This record gives sequence, C-alpha cells and structure tokens, in this order.
Amino acid sequence: MRMVQAMIREKEKIKILTIVILLGISCFLTYYFHIVLKTAVIFTHFFYIPIILACIWWKRKGLLVAIFLAVLLIFSQIIFKDGVKNIDNYVRAFMFIVIAYVVATLSEKITKGHEETERQKNFSENIITTVPQSLLILDKDLRIKKANLTFYKVFQTRPEKAMGSNLCDLLPDKEGKLKNELTRIIGTEDILEDFEMLYQSEKLGERVFNIIAKGMIIEEEEVILIQDITDRKLAEEKLRRFSEELELEVEKRTKDLLKEKNYTRHLIESSTDFQLTIDDDGKIMDVNRAFEEFVGKSRGDIIGTLIYKYLPRKDMESFIKKIFEKKKVRNIELSIDVPGKEILHYNLSGTLFTSLDGELGVYISARDMTEVRRQHDELLAKEKQLAHTSRLSTLGEMASAMAHEINQPLSIISMVAEGIFRDIEKDRIDISLLPKDLKDILFSINRIDRIITHMRTFTRQPGEWKLIEPEQILNNAFIILSEQFRVHSILVSRHIEKNLPPIKTDPNQLEQVFINILINADQVLDEKKSQKEQLGESFQKQMVVNIFQEGEDVVFEFADNGYGVPDEIKSRIFEPFFTTKDPGEGTGLGLSIAYSILNQSLNGRIWVEDNKMRGASFKVALPIEKENQKYKNKKRG
Repeated sequence: MRMVQAMIREKEKIKILTIVILLGISCFLTYYFHIVLKTAVIFTHFFYIPIILACIWWKRKGLLVAIFLAVLLIFSQIIFKDGVKNIDNYVRAFMFIVIAYVVATLSEKITKGHEETERQKNFSENIITTVPQSLLILDKDLRIKKANLTFYKVFQTRPEKAMGSNLCDLLPDKEGKLKNELTRIIGTEDILEDFEMLYQSEKLGERVFNIIAKGMIIEEEEVILIQDITDRKLAEEKLRRFSEELELEVEKRTKDLLKEKNYTRHLIESSTDFQLTIDDDGKIMDVNRAFEEFVGKSRGDIIGTLIYKYLPRKDMESFIKKIFEKKKVRNIELSIDVPGKEILHYNLSGTLFTSLDGELGVYISARDMTEVRRQHDELLAKEKQLAHTSRLSTLGEMASAMAHEINQPLSIISMVAEGIFRDIEKDRIDISLLPKDLKDILFSINRIDRIITHMRTFTRQPGEWKLIEPEQILNNAFIILSEQFRVHSILVSRHIEKNLPPIKTDPNQLEQVFINILINADQVLDEKKSQKEQLGESFQKQMVVNIFQEGEDVVFEFADNGYGVPDEIKSRIFEPFFTTKDPGEGTGLGLSIAYSILNQSLNGRIWVEDNKMRGASFKVALPIEKENQKYKNKKRG
C-alpha cells in the first residue's frame, strides 16, 4: 500500500514538473516574440499543450493554468506594446479558458465513466469471486476464458492448467449431451437450465453437478454456472428413504392406534364404573355400557340429552362447575335416591378436555360405592361396639378399685348412722352434733353419686363434640383410676401448662383413650415391680402427666418409668391384638382402640417415645380449633 502511494506521489511530481517546464517555455516565447522579434503576434499554439495536459490531469483545477496563460498573454501585450491593441490576443486568451473548460469537463466525464466501468468490473469480479457455485466464461469453442475461485477449489485445479482447456474435457460426457447443449446456445441468448450430470474422479470421487448456462450474442461467449448438488441429492435420497420409512411407521402406528382405540373402548365398555362425556352445556356426548345399564336406555337414546335428566341437577351443576374451575376433580361423593330402592352412593371424578373440534368438554367417571359405604358403616358400628366393649372391659378390670372407692364413703355413712342410733338408744344424743354428722353422710353420698354418674357416662356410646378444658378430661379419667393407682402405689405427678386453650372433642371417647393408656402403664409398672422384688431390689412406680401446647396442637404426655418400648416393636404397638404379655394376660386391644379413636373419630394423633426415666412416653395430640385463636394469641403474649 505504501509503495502504491509512493508511486502516485512520484507521478504527481513529474506532472507538476512537466507543467512548470511548459509554462516556462510559454513565458520565454512571450518574451521572445515581444522583445526580440518586436511583434505583437505570439506563437500561442504552444500554450494549448500545458492547458490541455493540466485539464486532463487535474480536471477543473487545470483551469488555473489556462487563466495564468491568458493573463500572461494580455498583460504582456499591455506592457511591451505601449498601448498598441491587438484584439486577436483577447480572443486567444478567451479561447484558452473555453478550451480548458471543455477539456476539463470531458476529462471529468471520461474519468467518471472509467471509474464506473472499473466499479462495475470490480463488482462483477466480486460476484464471480464470492458466488458459492463454480462460475465460468467459455468462448465459442467451449474453452475456459475465465473462472472464479470456487471452480478451482471444487475441481482442485490451477488457473494456468484450466485456462484455455475445453470444459467437456474437464467434465467428460460419454453421450455428448453437455457439449451439444452448450454448442447450441453459443451466440444466442438461450438458457440451459438444470442439466444434471454424474462426475467421477480420483480426487473428488463421485459427485453430482447441476449446470446452468446462458448464451451471449456479443463475442459468442456463454456463462456457465456449475453447482455441486451431491449433498442435496444425498439429502433428497435420505429424505425419500425417511419418507418411505415414515409412511410405513405412520401406517403401523395408525394400526396400533386403531387397535389401542378399540382396546381402550373395550376397557371402557367392560368397566363396571359408568363413564360419559358431556359438552359445556351439559349435553351427553358419549357413554359406556355401564351408564346404559344404569339409566336403562340405549346409547343412541342417551346421546344429546341433558345429564340432569339422570343425575341430581344441583349436585351435578356444582360438580361440573368445580371441574371447569380446577381442570380436574377427584373423589366427589354423590348420593342418588332411586324410588323403590336404597340410596345409591357414587364416587365421582372428572377431567376437562378439548375435543378435536376445539370445544371444551367434561369426562366423568363414577364408581358405585354403595356396597363399600354399607360395609364401611358396618365397620364403624363394629368399631364403636368394640370400643364400648373395651370400656366395659376396662370397668371389669377396675371393679375392685371402684368397689373400694365406693366402700370408703359407705363405711363413713355406716359408722355415722350407727353412732346416731346408738346415742338414740342410750338417750344420750347431742342435737348440736347432728348437723356435722349429717354433712358427713351427705358428702359421702355425693361422692358415691359422682362415681356412679361418671361410670354411667363412661359406659355410654360416643356423644356430641363440645369445647372442654384439657385438664377436665384428665380429671375425669382419674376419677375412675385414682384409687386404683393409690392401691397400686403409683406416684402420680401432673404438670399442666397455664392458659391452655379449650379443645373441641368428644370427651367420652378421649377419656377412654386416656384410661386405656393409664391402665396399660399400670400393668407395665406392676410387672416391673414384681420383677424388681424377685431380684431383691426396691422400685417406686411413677407416672408423670404433662399437658402443654405445641404449635397448633394441645399435647397430653403420659410418661412412666417402666420398661419402655423397644425400637423394633414401636411401629407395631398400635396394631390390633398385638401384645407383649403372656397368652391369657391381655387382649392387645387397648392401645389399638386408642389409636383408632384418635385417628378415625377425634382427628388426633398418638405416638410413643422413650423418656428420661427409661420408660415409655405416650403422647396424644389434638388440634386447636380456629375459633380458639384468641387463646393462642394470649399464650404468645
């Protein structure tokens, strides 16, 4: 680049030097004619040489040379001829400028034309160079006159080898079709399109070329465009094979889908659950055989009718509304009252779908749960009966303790009554002491009445839920068991957290849970006491009862210092009939019934943990009602 610029600068210097020399000669000629020859006529033809050269080289800037020579001519006449006028010199000066302007203008146009031609040439060269196909220009004998870089790269040849060679030698065609077609369009403006031929060489291997040729009338040449379409042909072949395979796969898949559809329809028709689809207006679109049997009509008679004709309108409208809101709904119970029959219970599930026409629909599946519901009700009744039997069994186990609990106030009544009768017989009764004696009798009677009343309540079937203080339920349980624990020498301590919120529950059932846990602890402590005595060791039986709030629950903890519960049986301790006692010593139902009551009836939880006394801690958690939020806030405050 620097060398080119240096050459340009050198040429410019030569041009300037040439013009300076020519101007110097012009000045000399002016002097020579005016001074030496003493004539007003000057040889001005020479002046056109620097004028024309300057305008050719520098375009309109060259006008300065013409102006200089015109001024030189006029002033020389004025200076050297002492007022002698020669109008021809003024005309010549004017002609200098006119000719200079014409030459400069023509030079500019020629230069612009040359530049445009050069630009077009460069543009064409760039197109030829950058076009991704092989581009050739052939003469009338099909010899290569010009080629782009792509041609040399594709055919792996050099310009000196390719130039002047015949294209048909480079692309041999045994049948001569290519030569005939190219020869045909020489000297015409015809076009050869999409001429494909197979090419083989050691370097390139087997290739497929697509040839496009355009004839030119001028100079009888033609332009050839050669595109390597081997990859496209391979892709087309691959696509063709893939298309064939796809068609086979589609055909196979269609058969599979049809088979699957028939199988799915068979499953739907064989299902004992009635299944149907409805549109967004509640009109039935399709049903299975189970629904036909349910309504006692054929499929053709059912389709198009409203679903509310067969199922309760209010319940179904609510069910369908939920499906449109949630997209999918499961396990909704529906009871259908069939005249002359028992009430039928169904479990409904539904899903929103879009049909092939783009319309929304609802798929509904319903399972007959009547028999399951009946068995469930029977099971609940049996569980309640079992729980009631357990309560009666518990009373039987506590009979001796309750007898002692009742005998104590009866003894007081008997002693006071006998003393009064004895004083009456001996006529020594003290009237002032009678109120105190009668109060003792009434106190004992009330105590007996409280025990008997509570026993009646305990043996009743489950009652209504109500709000009750947690400590009160515990007190009720100890009304029955306190004497038994005293007789069995169990040291009981209570720790009750302050400001506990009341809980909403069935007090009768919850009391049974507590009694079952306490009796189980009593039996374990008696067993450990006997074992320790056999070893000659002392043992103090202990029971610690804690009531506290933990999160959203009130927790009752019953901790003893018995054996504890080994890890391997913790997961089984609440199973029915599971017991660690010897045969005949326990039914294994106490903790199982407690677990069942809490989980199925009271919405509570029960679990067992080890404690610091090396015994077991049974914990019962019951949720705090939402309306008791004020108690929780008070506790946090």
